[in-house]
Amino acid sequence: MSKIDDLTEAVAILAGRVAALEARQPPAPRAAPMPAPAAGDEGVRIFAGQDLVDAGYARGNSFAMPSDIELQRLQAVVHTAYPMLRPDLSPPQWADRNAREDLEAFKTAFCRLAEINRVDQLDTKRSTISWIQEAEDWLRVRGRGGHITAQAFVAALVAHGDIKFTAPDAFPYELNFGLDLYHGRPGRDAWRKVLSSGWSPMPTVISKTSAPASPSAPRFLVG
Repeated sequence: MSKIDDLTEAVAILAGRVAALEARQPPAPRAAPMPAPAAGDEGVRIFAGQDLVDAGYARGNSFAMPSDIELQRLQAVVHTAYPMLRPDLSPPQWADRNAREDLEAFKTAFCRLAEINRVDQLDTKRSTISWIQEAEDWLRVRGRGGHITAQAFVAALVAHGDIKFTAPDAFPYELNFGLDLYHGRPGRDAWRKVLSSGWSPMPTVISKTSAPASPSAPRFLVG
């Protein structure tokens, strides 16, 4: 008998032994089927970046985001109070596109700001551009690109209703915000008060030489 015949016979013997051992094993238990979700229960959902805006949540679903219509209304309230925060809609043939892009930037900025702590002390060291870069980096890490303009960022900040800020009279210069990445109070639903009243929050005066707000300006005290 050749070596090939010997190997063939050995393989056949081993195959028979394996088959005999498998026959002695009890059948593996079948996994119980997953129960169907209850009516209205969508199960666990994970959101990031713009998904948070579209789903209406931020801060791990503890911060209720405005709906798309509410965000547009909030933007309109702020633009009425602070016209310098409106987007540039020229030339006319690009007006609709520029308005849509500004609203998208407003929504994403609003979402990022929902995650940042509020403080009473205005941050006079960090520039507006620095805050915008931080927000864009936060979005990029979550797989969501996007460009946030200074107008959209400041308008979204004002629309939150619980973030202190200096008057944007010299926009985009001399702006300070009551934000802190590491300490402070979490964002709440103060935007609802802005929406229901139709009045934008008043800026915070940070020096004795700063001009007081105009008596005719819309008044809404930020706590």
